[in-house]
Amino acid sequence: MQIAFVTSLVPGKIPTSGYEIANLAIINALRALGHDVTIIGFAQPGQDVADLPGMMVVRRIMVENAHAASAQKLNWAMRAVKTGLPIGSAKLLECPWNEFEATLDRAGPFDALILNSFQLPGAYPKLMERPYIYVAHNVEHLTAAENAAHAGGLINRLLYRRDADVLKKLEAQLCQQAQHVFCLSEEDRELLCGDSADLLHRSSMLPLVTPARQTESSSEFGDLRHDWANATHDVGLIGTWTWQPNLVGLRWFLDGVLPHIDGEMSICIAGKVPDGLPAHYPGVRFLGRVESAEEFVAQSRVMALVSRGGTGVQLKTIEAFQMGKACVATSSSLRGISHVPQNCTEENDPEAFAGYLSNMSLTARTKPVSVDGSAFYDQQWNSLLDRIQWSLEAAIPTERPAMPELARVS
Repeated sequence: MQIAFVTSLVPGKIPTSGYEIANLAIINALRALGHDVTIIGFAQPGQDVADLPGMMVVRRIMVENAHAASAQKLNWAMRAVKTGLPIGSAKLLECPWNEFEATLDRAGPFDALILNSFQLPGAYPKLMERPYIYVAHNVEHLTAAENAAHAGGLINRLLYRRDADVLKKLEAQLCQQAQHVFCLSEEDRELLCGDSADLLHRSSMLPLVTPARQTESSSEFGDLRHDWANATHDVGLIGTWTWQPNLVGLRWFLDGVLPHIDGEMSICIAGKVPDGLPAHYPGVRFLGRVESAEEFVAQSRVMALVSRGGTGVQLKTIEAFQMGKACVATSSSLRGISHVPQNCTEENDPEAFAGYLSNMSLTARTKPVSVDGSAFYDQQWNSLLDRIQWSLEAAIPTERPAMPELARVS
């Protein structure tokens, strides 16, 4: 099958965000199933684009808040209000529709069109006039509403509330008109599709894997456990902390969990943090962006998974589980996970969370707490392949098949 994967941002050479990692998981699964995938979208200025077959960059556009000047952010907000679009879509209007359409038509024809998240179809509604499959990375209007609740300043709160209202209507339209909807957690699928029996039948949840392990079988990697004796720090946290839902979790850890942790423990936080976050916390090192998320996880005795909101799935959780890493996780960090390994403890109370981290890291200093993550990986990868194949057959039907069940690891 010839498939167009249409996305606001094409994958970078080194994936750093959950959005990029999820995109690669879906693209790799499509190709593993034998489909020919063309990736069409924008790239950030200065971004090293992934060396993947079928990559078509329409043009380079600045879209990330973390790298934008205040004047640029103001321009995006004004454009969004003027056009009635969510800010994420208004950013893309620097490129006119006819330029994007020309690239899409030049690359085609296609048997299937996948619209990845809301940004592009929001900016270019004509995309929704073609038959398409929609990938819902999150329930975007709920994320915007949460951002409004945590935003500093009246203007930011009003902008997020406006985005929430606009996104709710756009998401409903995208789901209702889609041939099929991919969600990344069952909770999101219920929220986006649960009001309609027909739409629920035209949707599916995709289990995900992270790029380091995407192959038909993880057996070539051998035992996915890492040598506990080579850990460089006790507790690791990793994420794109400039994204507001992630930042809420980081602040919860720093302000609520950290005061209850033994000051002798070493804590490393990987990933870009926003300007204005205090630079000094006892026992904490901020590493910024790291070249290999997998290597960072391997060097951590215990992972702290600290999501406190948002929707979708936490890719850092999947990375830790694939590697068999011991971890303490909030319930929000476990969204979209059908099986929680035995060396992961779920906890939402900050003091108890700190206690589990301390006990697990002390144990890990003298003996392994990790497990073989290959069973978890195989479950996720095989279920991802099954669900995508079923969804394509359902979206472009000759005869509607029965949906495969998610495998569970005992």
